[in-house]
Formats: sequence, structure tokens, C-alpha cells
Amino acid sequence: RLYRTGDLAHFDHNGHLHYEGRADSQVKIRGFRIEPAEVETALLAHPAVTQAVVTTHHKQLSAYVIGTGAAMEDIRRHLAARLPEHLVPAYLTPLDRLPLLPNGKTDKRSLPEPVAAVVSERAPQSQLEEVAVALFSRVLGMESPVGVEDSFFAHGGHSLLAARLTNHIAEVLNVRLTIRDVFQHPTPARLAAYIASLKGRPALPPLTAGTWTDDHDAPVSFAQRRLWLLAELDGASTAYNVPMAVRLTGRPDADALEAALNDVVERHAPLRTVFATVDGEPRQRVLPATEARIALRRRASTPEALDGDLEAAARHRFDLTSENPLRATLFDLGDGHVVLHLLVHHIATDGRSAGVFFDDLSRAYEARSAGTEGSGRVLEPLTAQYADYAVWQQKVLGSRDDAD
Repeated sequence: RLYRTGDLAHFDHNGHLHYEGRADSQVKIRGFRIEPAEVETALLAHPAVTQAVVTTHHKQLSAYVIGTGAAMEDIRRHLAARLPEHLVPAYLTPLDRLPLLPNGKTDKRSLPEPVAAVVSERAPQSQLEEVAVALFSRVLGMESPVGVEDSFFAHGGHSLLAARLTNHIAEVLNVRLTIRDVFQHPTPARLAAYIASLKGRPALPPLTAGTWTDDHDAPVSFAQRRLWLLAELDGASTAYNVPMAVRLTGRPDADALEAALNDVVERHAPLRTVFATVDGEPRQRVLPATEARIALRRRASTPEALDGDLEAAARHRFDLTSENPLRATLFDLGDGHVVLHLLVHHIATDGRSAGVFFDDLSRAYEARSAGTEGSGRVLEPLTAQYADYAVWQQKVLGSRDDAD
């Protein structure tokens, strides 16, 4: 064995040398020798950080910082821009003060349980990133998807789980990676980019329209399954309601607006989907547009009462087994202003959906206001529906219940 300056060792009675550790504060993380002071110096270079201590937790780097209100995500980005990946702490915990020993040194044993330094700034932007996120989440045992920029190791990943991840990637994408590849590209975004750069870029099966037909129930996507399970556990809860309020200029044609809302519902099947339980498993049941019409509720209000009225409307409890996951209310304030309140259950929307919804609603309202009446279609049908995506997702990634 090769010993380095700073290593501690002793001879036993038989003359054998026993290694005891380091005389300095070096630690070994994922095969790298790390000096925590180097990470602390990088932390203190952030203008909002006044004190920092770096320790280890479950064989991962853990940093505690005292600062002037900087977001932990901002501090993590600061570190990632200056340090190699293996020096960026998996845990980043803000403190009001550091616990001290009587001699004034930091009492590391009294530091609180650390907080994982995860970043979830954006949604996946390609099918390859979606696959990477799903496989990371499955291997790590996460109930909700990891962020596309989250580190595998910030969620408790280690070499054995990295090996399992490479096996899943080989099965799904027919690409053989090494554990070192995961260590060097530890986020879904970076690993997806690396896979895409390989010669013989993996070809995912295409998302094909018509793999689901509306004469039978469809499987749920992983995201739908998670929210269905939470709804089953929480009962009729408002925790996953997504309220949106828009102040409209002028006085809208309420009948045209209601027709436009139903045009959007017809185009986007998740807005007319209910969920059934078959043999203990959720299935999505897409209702025909004629059976899932949205009624635009019309209510009188005042500027003073509006906040309370909006809060009351947002407290509606959806029944996912029988009710459209969308409600719409038009509040007339009596002063020439009108507010449209939309309430959508999270099982039917996400952060990227709102822009699409309002773009389609605007086009449909313009067409209905111009005189398109009755069942005349004003929005072109989507090539593929969300149920097609759920079928594709299970084809690519398998059922959540599949054995590892």
C-alpha cells in the first residue's frame, strides 16, 4: 500500500502497520480525496455567504451555510460553476448560526440533519430527457420525478444504484454505459446529452397517434399515477388544485367564451378525463366531448369581495372518478371589469400547459365571437392524445410494477 503525507498509522505487536485515517481533514468521496476547506473557500466566495462548514453525511459532502438570504439553488449554481462535480455538496443546508464548542470551534456533532441540494428549474425538453428523468426516479425510489438538473447523488444515489441505472438504460435505449459515465454525468440532462452524443444515437420508438382508441380505457402515465395515488390517500383534497385568474378587458361574450372553453376541452383530452380503478390499478377514461361539456358559471362580485370569491372558488374538491378536472367561473365586478377564474386539477395540467391552454382559448374565442356556431370545429384535433403518450411511456419504460 502507498501512504501519503498526512496519513495516520500505527504498528501492532506483530509489526503490522494499520492505517487509521488522515491527520488533516481530507475525506474520500466516490473515490476522490477531498479537502473540505476547498469547498468552504468556494462557498465563502459567494457574496451572500458569511460562514460555511463542510462535513460528510452518508458518504456524501454536506455543506452548512450562514448568509443573507441567498437561495440555496443560487449557491449551488455558484459552486457548480467553480468546482468539479465531485466537490459540489450533495446536501446544502441554511442555518441561522453554527453550533459552537466551548473553545469556539464548530460543534459538528450538533449540526442538524442536512437538506438535499436539489434543483428542479425546468421540465424535460426532449424524449431522451424524459426517459432519463423516469429512470433516475425509478432507480432512486422517488415518488415524484427528480428534477432534470438534479444530481443522482443528491437523492442518495451510490455506485450500486448507478449500476442498476446503467442496466435500465441498456434495456430501454440499447446503450451500454459504465458506472463512471453516471458519475461524470450525474443529472438527467447531462446524461441524456451524453447518450445523445454517442455514436449510434439511441432511437426511441416514435410516439404514434392512435395507439389508444377511445373505445377502451387507457393506462395512466407515471405523473397521473402519482397524483391519483395522492388523491386516494388524501381523499377529496384541494392541495392539488391549480387556480388561474385573468382580468378581461371589455365585456366578453359569455356564450362565446363558454363555447370556446368546450373547444379547448374537446382538443385536450386530459381536461375531459376521469379515472377508474380496475383490479386496484388506475385507468384513465376519456369522456366524449359531448358528455364532458364545461358550464361557465356566472357570478356577481365586487372589487372588495373578489379575493374572497376567488379563494372560495379555488376550494372546490374535485371527484376524479366522475368529474371533469376543470371548472370555470366568470365574475362580473359591476364596474365594467370581468375576471375569468379557472380551476384545474394538477392531474390535468403542469407548468407548461397554461400557455398552450390560453393560446387555444384565445383562438377559439376569436372564432366563436366571429360567428362560428354549434358543433363546428374551430380548433384542429391533436395528432396524438395524452393517452397515446401514456401507452408510449409504458412501452418504452415498462410498468412501474415491472421487476428491476
